[in-house]
Amino acid sequence: MAYNFLRGERDQPFLLPPDPRDWLPDGHLAWFILDVVDQLDLAAFYRVHRDDGHGHPAYDPKLLLGVLLYGYCLGVRSSRQLERRCREDIAFRVLAGNQAPDHVTIARFRVRHQQALAGFLVASLRLCAAAGLVRLGLVALDGTKVAANAANTASHTHDKIERQVAEILRQAAEADQRDDREHGQARGRSSPKRWPPRPAGWRGCATPRPSWRPRRPSANAGISSGSPSWPPRPGPRASNPGRTSSRGAVTRRPTPRRPPTSPTPTAASCCLTEMMPIRWAATALASPDRVIFDKLIQVQVQVQVQVQVLVFGCGYRRIADHTCSATTLRRRPDEWITLGVAEQLPLLVLGADDRMLGLELTHLAVDGCITKTPCGGQTAGPSPVDRAQQGGKRSVAVEADGIPLGAVAAPANRRDDGLLAATLQTLASLGPLPTHPIVHLDAGYDWKPCRDELAARGLVGRIARRGQPAPIQVGRRWVIERTHAWANNYGKLRWCTERRQIVVDFWLALTLAIITPGRLIRRAWTHYRWDSRPRRRP
Repeated sequence: MAYNFLRGERDQPFLLPPDPRDWLPDGHLAWFILDVVDQLDLAAFYRVHRDDGHGHPAYDPKLLLGVLLYGYCLGVRSSRQLERRCREDIAFRVLAGNQAPDHVTIARFRVRHQQALAGFLVASLRLCAAAGLVRLGLVALDGTKVAANAANTASHTHDKIERQVAEILRQAAEADQRDDREHGQARGRSSPKRWPPRPAGWRGCATPRPSWRPRRPSANAGISSGSPSWPPRPGPRASNPGRTSSRGAVTRRPTPRRPPTSPTPTAASCCLTEMMPIRWAATALASPDRVIFDKLIQVQVQVQVQVQVLVFGCGYRRIADHTCSATTLRRRPDEWITLGVAEQLPLLVLGADDRMLGLELTHLAVDGCITKTPCGGQTAGPSPVDRAQQGGKRSVAVEADGIPLGAVAAPANRRDDGLLAATLQTLASLGPLPTHPIVHLDAGYDWKPCRDELAARGLVGRIARRGQPAPIQVGRRWVIERTHAWANNYGKLRWCTERRQIVVDFWLALTLAIITPGRLIRRAWTHYRWDSRPRRRP
């Protein structure tokens, strides 16, 4: 006889698109949470966001508030647990609008709106009291012993509710700090990293894409053709591997095509990988552990991806893949800024150029270049050459061969002569200059304050006169225009979407640090010979 069971058909596809409203019953708490969020005043949460449509889209505060409120009602305080619930729990998926916000996004939202969130929770409790779910107020008690549901633990004053809300937020902060100490930057999944191989008879679930991880070098590494070579040779990415869908198909988003005149991202990243400050390097030299080994490879991959962001100038989500997420791409420049990469990296490449070929500091050139900054920010202003649209300016100082020595970022409405002092100040990190070097400037610097500034620094100014034709081919000022053309090959500078000054300065320093090794390789091809020297000049 056959068994009479209700069997689940996991291979049965939906004939119609599923409706999230059918996932939960009518009286579920999630629907009440959504009604509460819709009735509250959220002006304090929307005030910190831009209302002009520029920038990367952020999660709707209503979405994150619903997830936080429902999670706190269930006693879920950890941001990582909330992220996992948004992927696995049906109620959380309904509240999140079928989105999956990252745990970092949830934690930053809670910290950023802590004061407004405390008032929001208190206001939501008042709505619950109005709906009859809880009872707020005073309860009259008598000495007679009767059966009742009133007690000291069931009576809540307004101050007590505020203390409970503060305790909930404190527990959420402690849970995030505990998870950060335990998991670091990981998401903190409870499942093992590597599942055992699935039998061939399993069906219904999509086969996950195996993530490529570099192997340690071995004696027969060059014999086997199936294993990747060491060190991993970076190559151009034709497309970004996307996430695996429920049907097993891998969705791909194409990487923006690199212009023919743009530098190769991988060639520039190879020059910078050895110079980036790696926080695990000292530990790796002392103990060759597998974790440290993987961290070093991870840093190398992140440097390559950051250079791709610099070259293409596209959004972080367009360039992110399984090796480096968009959140990591946004967070990593801030960490490198804290480590002083923007100050140390240009000095390292300039020192290498000075030791090998020498910097020609007897002749300098300074000039500015205006670019677009559509998202505004601290380095944006009305552009005088683009109908007062948002634009930025960079003022660069170069040596006689066009090697950039320093740069300053400013709004587009700043005059070139007003940035001369700040640009010359960047040369102080190079040490003492030759006696009375000549600074070549265009007619925009033909003002008395500029001449006084040059004289105060012991520099000789060769400035074109206002109102008199001064072709750029005459003199040695043309190298600065070529350097600006090199910098405009990088999309992050040509179309800058960053809003903070320190981040713009970081990308500007990274660009100048990449230009210098490229120029050094080109000049070394002319002056030196070696076994692997290419036949054509790079």
